[in-house]
Amino acid sequence: MLKYQCCFCASQIDRPDEQGVRLTLAGMGRDPTAQDLFAHITCLDTCFAPTLAVETVFDAGAFEPE
Repeated sequence: MLKYQCCFCASQIDRPDEQGVRLTLAGMGRDPTAQDLFAHITCLDTCFAPTLAVETVFDAGAFEPE
C-alpha cells in the first residue's frame, strides 16, 4: 500500500481516501513544473486556512467525505 505523509505535521495519512487531500503546486511560466504534496484535511484547516487573506474564500470541510 502506498503511504502518504502530511506536508504540515509530517505524520502518515492513514486513510488518504477519507483523511487526505492532494495539493498540486504548479509554476505559472511557459513550461510549468508541478509537484504534488499531501496533507490531512484537518491540518489543511488548522495550518493553511488561517494564513489566507480574509477575502480568500476557502473551506477545508469541502474535502471531507460525505
